Amino acid sequence: MRAGLGSTFPILMLTSDATIETMCWALTTLVLRAEMRLAERSEAEIANTIVWYDLTEANVKTNLAEDSRQMRDRGLLSEGAARRMSGIEETDKPTDEEMVRWVGAKVGNPWLATFGLEVHDKIDWEEAVKYNNRNSGPVEESPADPAETSPSKGAPGMPKPTPIRNAS
Repeated sequence: MRAGLGSTFPILMLTSDATIETMCWALTTLVLRAEMRLAERSEAEIANTIVWYDLTEANVKTNLAEDSRQMRDRGLLSEGAARRMSGIEETDKPTDEEMVRWVGAKVGNPWLATFGLEVHDKIDWEEAVKYNNRNSGPVEESPADPAETSPSKGAPGMPKPTPIRNAS
């Protein structure tokens, strides 16, 4: 029976059920019964009323936002479901242009990353491609000394081919 002070309240950061039960006994004996007597409740009602605990809400719940992100990454969940489980409103989903820009940023493609933006039309893409398609290593017109070694042949860690000798 719930009585007197009206409702349950959370008891957090306690170390054991015994500690919680001791607190409940103390609250019942020292606070609740005294308040009930002041409220002129009957001794029978006072004797049948105690403070107790309910840890139902204290259960650890999974992190739905993280779960939805991982399921989405594995292709097990739709974008809409992932947004819903993360508490994101459907109206906050990216537009088609924003999605193209996001993909462009992820794959390192500046043309896609600026798609639909005003600046996109101001960029000289032929000039930008010159800098994006460079091979690794120094350019021919580099003032640096020529390299003393050349790229290796074959896969890294593979033994060098042994020449075949004729037995005769």
